Amino acid sequence: MSAVYYTNIKSFADNLVFLALTNEIGALIAEPIQDWIDENEDYWSLELSEDDINALLKALCACVVATRTDMNCYPLGLVTADCFDLDGNAL
Repeated sequence: MSAVYYTNIKSFADNLVFLALTNEIGALIAEPIQDWIDENEDYWSLELSEDDINALLKALCACVVATRTDMNCYPLGLVTADCFDLDGNAL
């Protein structure tokens, strides 16, 4: 499994599973998320707006900060760089 582009609620849930499967502890929550995906097909097509996706990016940046890693691995944002804190607030 790999990450998928955020377009709708299913892609959002699929990416949650992808994140959960990065380690054995996180994998404990992958199954309930996958169960939700499997049981709620009617919601799959709910689209994410650009504002929704930007809010996700802000939260994901906060999660990256929370890893406290010293690895620099941003494949996007080469033109501008907005930095965020643990709350997702711009620095």
